Amino acid sequence: MVIVRGAFDEYLAPGARGVFVDEYKELPAEYPGIFNVETSSRAYEDDLVATGLGIATSKPEGEEIPMDRPHFRGRVRYIHGGYGLGYEVTREAMEDDLYNAIVRPSSVNLARSMREAEEVSAWSIINGAFSSTQAYDGVPLISTAHPGVHGVTLANRPAVDVDLSYTAIQGGLERFFNLKTDRGMRISMAPGILLTSVQGWWLARELLGGEFKPLTDENTINVLRDQGLTPQFSRYLTDPDAWFLIAPKNMHKLKFYWRRRPTFENGYEGRTGISWFGVTARWSAGATDWRGIDGSAGA
Repeated sequence: MVIVRGAFDEYLAPGARGVFVDEYKELPAEYPGIFNVETSSRAYEDDLVATGLGIATSKPEGEEIPMDRPHFRGRVRYIHGGYGLGYEVTREAMEDDLYNAIVRPSSVNLARSMREAEEVSAWSIINGAFSSTQAYDGVPLISTAHPGVHGVTLANRPAVDVDLSYTAIQGGLERFFNLKTDRGMRISMAPGILLTSVQGWWLARELLGGEFKPLTDENTINVLRDQGLTPQFSRYLTDPDAWFLIAPKNMHKLKFYWRRRPTFENGYEGRTGISWFGVTARWSAGATDWRGIDGSAGA
């Protein structure tokens, strides 16, 4: 779709006082606040996941020491996909563009388009957490039935999905406090962020912000206030009812890999008098482990 003069007649004639092309304030990057952002120099990155030994058992006097072994649990491969966008413009359109309103804004918008693609790609991992996104164990990232070793089953989702509430957050915190390895060994991990959609952010602030238990007539101390949770919303969450408890970045395994950051390119075809401008990049996003995120799709 080449930009020709006929499509922008108004930009070629004198008399306009101003020309505006998507002159809105750009959003700050959201996903780096949640994801561990890393760089890669390969076609893909593999995370290999294993679990250690089980709980030591009683050894009667004179009996042999019980033997155990670690177990390989799975592989998560981050394959870096390519992304790009561009536009073409005739030489005549560039020559006659009185307001410099064809090429310059389009160049700025290439960067914006790529930024938006980054966000959509990263947040698709969380948007698909109850269905399409999987970690090493082959079930949805947020599930009631993460398979462990020797019949161990673990959960980072309530047995029945619930809307965000005081009780729902308590349940999520308890699941964090009771986290175990695939061998049933207890671990220490706590959430730092209560993540919601834009619509859920107001309730999240009410639940975490007050001195007393919210939405009640009783002067009961709000114990959630002291749990170190920060309410945060994302404009890219697609389910208005979904909510998530997420551990600090150095504890969870939600990852975004840069293979190549945005690169701007251009060229000129002399026979047709057409210039082209484009931007390309490569990245991948995913989750290696389900521990570190908990949540519900809402009732």
